[in-house]
Amino acid sequence: GEAEKAEAVREAAEGRGDYLMLRKPEFDRDGKKNTPFTIYDDEGKPWGEDRLIGNGSKADVKLSIVDWGVGKKKSIYCKAIRITDHIEYVSDAFAGMDNNNKAPAKKEKATPKPKTKARAEEFEDLDDNIPF
Repeated sequence: GEAEKAEAVREAAEGRGDYLMLRKPEFDRDGKKNTPFTIYDDEGKPWGEDRLIGNGSKADVKLSIVDWGVGKKKSIYCKAIRITDHIEYVSDAFAGMDNNNKAPAKKEKATPKPKTKARAEEFEDLDDNIPF
C-alpha cells in the first residue's frame, strides 16, 4: 500500500542526505482533477510534458508552508519547480534479465508528470511525509 511505497522511497534515499517527498493527488476531495505541478526550465520557460526528468537532476523548488493553527500540523505545498541541471529519464524495462542471443532491450520513456499551478486550499487533506 501507500505506507510500503513511502518506506521504499525512504530506504532508497538513505545516505543521500535530507530530502522532502512532494506529491499531489490526481483528484481533489470533491473528485475534481487537480492541475499538475508547474515546471520550468533554467530560462524560466515552461518545461513541456514531453520532456522527462530523471534521477540526479537538480532543481530549485518553490514551496508554500501553511500553518493551520495551534495543535495542527503545518502543510508544505509545491508552488513551482525550476530544473537547473537536467538528466533525462530513461527506463530499461528488461534490466537484469538474461538476454542470451537476443537483441538488447530497447529503452522506453516513462509517462511524464503533468505540470500545475497549486493552490493551498486544494490540498487541505494531503498527508505530508517529512522524514527528517
